[in-house]
Amino acid sequence: APPPGATRLYVTGHSMGGTGALRAVAATKLFAACAPVAPAGGERPQRVLGTPVWAFHGRNDAVVPWYISENLVKGLRKLGAADDDAKLTIYEEAPTPPGWPNSEGHASTIPAYSDPALYAWLLGKRREG
Repeated sequence: APPPGATRLYVTGHSMGGTGALRAVAATKLFAACAPVAPAGGERPQRVLGTPVWAFHGRNDAVVPWYISENLVKGLRKLGAADDDAKLTIYEEAPTPPGWPNSEGHASTIPAYSDPALYAWLLGKRREG
């Protein structure tokens, strides 16, 4: 358990780690926000509802289809999540991970983690309670 008053715990991950981040949110409800990047399998929207999510994905991702992130965010919005609590950024031409030429478009982490808006958004989120 986090220390009392720890209202600014955030989780992020890439690919299988993005799925792990979403599953950590669903299992614990400890996080103020989640930023999955190209999550490999996602999580059912109803299990993460209540925790703000900003998903990132490359439309050209040859490893994990971009619509996994889109379906998550659409599902959260359908369940009533506000636009700022269910965000999606799709990069038309995400980079390929260095050293992994067969994983075209799977390095959405590069533009996502380079965007100061992500950190401002995270720091604007606090877990209630």
